[in-house]
Amino acid sequence: MAEENQSLEQIVNEAKKEHSRGPMREPTIALETYDKKTFLGYYGRFGDLIRGTYVQALNENINNLKAREGLTGVLFGDFNAHRAFEPSDLLKTAQISYEQGAESLARYAHHNKNKFLSVLNEEALMRLVSVLPMYENGQKEHDELVQLLNERREMVNIAQEKDENAKNDKIKSFMKARMQKDNGLTKEGKSLFAYLMQSDKIAEYMFGRIFNDTQKLLKLSLSMQEGDALKPDKAKHRMLIENSLEVIEKEMDEKTDEKDKDKIWDEKVKPYYTNISHAAYESEKKSD
Repeated sequence: MAEENQSLEQIVNEAKKEHSRGPMREPTIALETYDKKTFLGYYGRFGDLIRGTYVQALNENINNLKAREGLTGVLFGDFNAHRAFEPSDLLKTAQISYEQGAESLARYAHHNKNKFLSVLNEEALMRLVSVLPMYENGQKEHDELVQLLNERREMVNIAQEKDENAKNDKIKSFMKARMQKDNGLTKEGKSLFAYLMQSDKIAEYMFGRIFNDTQKLLKLSLSMQEGDALKPDKAKHRMLIENSLEVIEKEMDEKTDEKDKDKIWDEKVKPYYTNISHAAYESEKKSD
């Protein structure tokens, strides 16, 4: 499996070495019991396909030779097989193979959820908590962490806004909503706050202060004391992921219509397991 910072040419060259033994078609692993060697082998061969490397490259340029060679090399063990495909057929093949591979991998992670979560290291768990949507479940500790994470995510998105006018509007909107939720402010205090927020510079300054405070509080909330230092609390990170998964899986299981179940799987559950499988691969490779 190629690293993220490798070029397409490097990925294809590695694939050529990997597939020199001949055709290697995608195995069906969705309902198999977890096995480290099987998982690493599957992901190692098909990871770039499943991550959409070839689909993205061909969407940008259907005549990209390295992408064409890489795709047919992975699927058929023949890096020249692309010559038999019309451009539209090749792109369709890439898309279908990507979807099937991603589905199989997500189902495999779903089938072996506990094992996949158990192999994740601290770094992987932290990354998943930062990129995946977290869902409230009615438990106080969990919900407070989810609210903090969601607030930080919203603030990061605002900070990354490139249009200055749009950014200022979003900052003021955020600050206004934050003020309305603050029950500690008197009526006069809220009036003063609203007046100050008319200034772009003051609003940005206050936004930055709140962002820094949120970051510090979140770090403290997701850490444990180890000697004189703070260390990421692996159990809390895993709890957030497991609880959020329970919420969306319960929502899916309660649906009686299969189309409704499939919709929740595709939109909420599958992306979770896709990200978990990617993280598990990186964790297992490091420990291999």
